[in-house]
Amino acid sequence: MIKKEIVIGEKYGRMLVIKELDWINYGKSTVRVVLCRCDCGNEKEVRLGNLRSGNVQSCGCLVIEQRKAEITHGMTGTKEYKAWQSIHQRCFNKNDCNYHNYGGRGISVCKRWMSSINFLEDMGKCPSKTHSIERKDNNKDYSPENCKWATKKEQANNRRNTRSLKFQGVTMSVSEWAGFLGLKVSTLFSRLDKGWSTHKALTTKTILT
Repeated sequence: MIKKEIVIGEKYGRMLVIKELDWINYGKSTVRVVLCRCDCGNEKEVRLGNLRSGNVQSCGCLVIEQRKAEITHGMTGTKEYKAWQSIHQRCFNKNDCNYHNYGGRGISVCKRWMSSINFLEDMGKCPSKTHSIERKDNNKDYSPENCKWATKKEQANNRRNTRSLKFQGVTMSVSEWAGFLGLKVSTLFSRLDKGWSTHKALTTKTILT
């Protein structure tokens, strides 16, 4: 069997890979095992596949914290707890259907929010059934400073306002292109909404009347 690349230094949730161990037989297959150091300081041998799938994110301390949170805050089944679970899945579970838009492009969860207790303390109760967790800057991680509860309409506006256009090798947001070209942001959005190509939208001069 050809040994894969060394993964020392990779981080999965709270687990940092510090050493590659021997392959072990597991049923009819051979699996790769690594030694990890958890953020809490404990070291544990883990199957690499369990790390990459998101099934293992800590030495076990995270599970204990989650259980304490459920008991203390009554979080089981709540919208807040489901939101916390969801952001961890999309950032750390490579099998999640949304991973490519989050963990796959470098988006992670801050160290403090590895705990669901801290997440609830920072975010508070979800204002309504129509709200969900949103990042203010879609290119930054999930953290208290970059997240808020937002409605679907607010999230749609955020995605619209941060829309990027690539022209002649340069990529900027719609608002940045508008400022650079001396156009109104509303004018540029209107052109794009009408189906204009990027080239036409950016190069057509505004006729003053």
